[in-house]
Amino acid sequence: MKHIDIALINPLDPRAEARGIYKTSRIPLGLMSLAASTGKAGFAAEIIDSQALEHNAAESARLALETGANIIGITSTTCSFNQARDIASQIKAVDPAITVIMGGHHVTALPEHSLQTCQADIVVIGEGEEVLPELIKRIQRQERLDDIGGICYRDGDNIKINKQILFIANLDTLPLPDRNLIDYKLYSDAPRGIYEPQDALEGSRGCAYKCGFCVAGRRRLRFKSVDRMIEEIKIINFQHQVNNIIMMDDTFTLDRKRTINFCQRVIDEGLKIKFACQTRFDKVDKEILHWLEKAGCTAACFGVESGNKEIIKSIGKNLDLDEVLCRAPLLKNFSFKTRCTFILGWIDETYKQMRETIDFAIAIDADETAFCVATPFPGSAMWDYAIAKKRLSPDIDFDRFIYYHKIGCNLSKVPDHKLLDIQKDAYKRCKSKSYNETMTFSLS
Repeated sequence: MKHIDIALINPLDPRAEARGIYKTSRIPLGLMSLAASTGKAGFAAEIIDSQALEHNAAESARLALETGANIIGITSTTCSFNQARDIASQIKAVDPAITVIMGGHHVTALPEHSLQTCQADIVVIGEGEEVLPELIKRIQRQERLDDIGGICYRDGDNIKINKQILFIANLDTLPLPDRNLIDYKLYSDAPRGIYEPQDALEGSRGCAYKCGFCVAGRRRLRFKSVDRMIEEIKIINFQHQVNNIIMMDDTFTLDRKRTINFCQRVIDEGLKIKFACQTRFDKVDKEILHWLEKAGCTAACFGVESGNKEIIKSIGKNLDLDEVLCRAPLLKNFSFKTRCTFILGWIDETYKQMRETIDFAIAIDADETAFCVATPFPGSAMWDYAIAKKRLSPDIDFDRFIYYHKIGCNLSKVPDHKLLDIQKDAYKRCKSKSYNETMTFSLS
């Protein structure tokens, strides 16, 4: 049996639309990157993707313990934090000597609170590819942790936090994600008719914009080189025979020259891929859309957020809605599907403003339209506002932070039940097939 130094767990997402026959299942790219970094340092990793396998906390803990690893890492979004916490508890109940490390967006935003409310030993703050190999080495040698930056950890009965390290400056220095640790048969996108294996590619980290509901804009924007992206696509294509790829960049077409260069390289290299990306209406035009289509784009997602200019300004979206309406018809000239995302229930948003957003979404007439309930996720400006106004505390039940069927913290001027009714009506009026099929509420 192969010796495993660390087991890496992706917990089950509790949202109903994240499970079952209509779920979109994405590869655990972050864990694969961590596994590659630990592997480069000589430490063997195993990935347990409980989200793809639909394993609960007990099953996740059992599989992790069966690896024989004395260190177990658990990633966590806010939606999956309770699952991550339960996995840690069950591991510790069986073997208290195992070191449990947690990482991800949620614990990065709330490192001390996360340790106070779960039995993990260490939280990695921010990106972990440089920190994790050093942690494994120190833990195995039983060496001190107090000089490792970017961690929060237990020291006896105390919780200590070290100065956060900078995010990785040159992303090209990272080893390629270890794709040999996953089973591609688990990853597809059934709502959009993709039943073949699907991969993901990260071309950048961070975001150039500062939307109040998001944490990405609080990280410095960095790009991987086009050469690096092409190298990775070749591995996806030729070694793993996978053609479907999701581009993970927050704004894929942000840099016009880079986007065209990437598309040209895909074409020149003869790479046969079908990819989805997300971007903004003010970062596309006829030429860019042409290049995307020619390179194999099959779906493009546009974050609009609201159809009301006051709400757009309050969010910090910095998007001209008149320009959106002018550019939206361009999309009808291309073969790829379009998806637009909106938020209902922003800070002090009124019923009338939400109705304007639904009308605006109908006017755009995208192939798919998603309406999320505005949720103050930890680390976002919206979270900071809610904390300052004493509308919530870090002790809130994070199972409520689902943004489709539950209200995490309603900061709008519309009561909870009415806000969910508006969301339901928005889906009904926009008739977005992929999303309607995954919603648990009836649309009849």
